[in-house]
Amino acid sequence: MKKFIFIISSILLLAFASSANAGGCWDGDFNDCNVKAATGDAAAQMKLGWMYANGKGVSQDYEKAFEWWSKAAEQGNTGAQFHLGWMYANGKGVPKDYVMAHMFLNI
Repeated sequence: MKKFIFIISSILLLAFASSANAGGCWDGDFNDCNVKAATGDAAAQMKLGWMYANGKGVSQDYEKAFEWWSKAAEQGNTGAQFHLGWMYANGKGVPKDYVMAHMFLNI
């Protein structure tokens, strides 16, 4: 079961990674993205989480990625919800928790 969750989450991660590039603050300007995310822009929060998770323009920090993706997920951003599930499944920024992973990956 763990292997299945990992394989599915890896496939979906690739699909959602391409969607992280679209939109307003993805031109590499961390400050612009940070301002938009701080004002509640779910797309910017999603992208800021991606930047932190991948160390793009900032130091890699899974805990900050989790923080920003949580804010976007609360607003219904399905990409952020998926990434939270991936983080729980793989223990990135949070302890491994397959129940939480299942919850986020099956929304």
